[in-house]
Amino acid sequence: MGPEDFTNVRAVDCDDAEYFGMKRWSNSALKLMPDRPEEFHGLYVADPPLWTFKVTDDMTLGTNVHGSLLEQKDLLVIPPDVLTSNGQRRGGKWEDWKAEHEHNPGLLPQQVKKAKAMRESALADPVIRKLLEADGEVEKAYLWEDSPTGLPFKMKLDKRAVFPNGWSLVDLKCTGLDATDERIIGNHIATMRYHRQMAMYADALTVLYGPPLLVAMVFIQNKPPYAATAWDTLGSDGPVLEIGRFQNRKATDALADRLKSGSWHGDRFARLSMVKFPKWAMDEDDAGPIPPASLFDEFAEYAT
Repeated sequence: MGPEDFTNVRAVDCDDAEYFGMKRWSNSALKLMPDRPEEFHGLYVADPPLWTFKVTDDMTLGTNVHGSLLEQKDLLVIPPDVLTSNGQRRGGKWEDWKAEHEHNPGLLPQQVKKAKAMRESALADPVIRKLLEADGEVEKAYLWEDSPTGLPFKMKLDKRAVFPNGWSLVDLKCTGLDATDERIIGNHIATMRYHRQMAMYADALTVLYGPPLLVAMVFIQNKPPYAATAWDTLGSDGPVLEIGRFQNRKATDALADRLKSGSWHGDRFARLSMVKFPKWAMDEDDAGPIPPASLFDEFAEYAT
């Protein structure tokens, strides 16, 4: 997948409710394909969904830090009268509050200090501050269609920072990991498939604005020392975005095939999968007798 696969790319004005209500695929969904089709189906295809995401305290913290840094929003603090006498989120008043704040239920008082420390750490870094204070739109939604499959997509980027010599894509991530460790961050990007997100966003925007100067991910640690570091995936050591593009193409094609076939079973469905035991877990002397192959004859057609 590359910019040539993105057709009819356009920016749209919409609030969160309108965006989440759009019947279009997003990076959050696509990253489950092609290897987690059952989970994809349960979350995004089944009607009603078989299960839903649980909003965690860390997710709410990240939402508020995002809003504070990108849109200069005040932190949303849960009012005391919504909580129980000992500060618990229970009871009818809490349920009413949560229903009114579906995508951001707010911070407990003890979380506010943490959110402020994360904000201050990010703004103290001159590189991050330059990206955040540059001109350009924040929390802007974009729509497009995938040319090879016709599937409709959407995205809501954190920021497109505009400079005199070009533009840069900026995405904020709050994490419990060491935001300064290059090995940890590289592994985290690969595990969370952020390289696919950044490739998708960069390619969509390239259609409208030309190639970016930077494709920057700002990681902010959500615990002491609240370190914040800007990492560039475009100029990184290794083909980060190229791998993301390849995997996005593979995932999009797999999604189109499964939508057409209606099959959402994973690759190990209806197969007898053999355990691959790690070599580090045993010495040569630990290996016991190998069972005869005939023992598995009855299941040979399912073995993989």
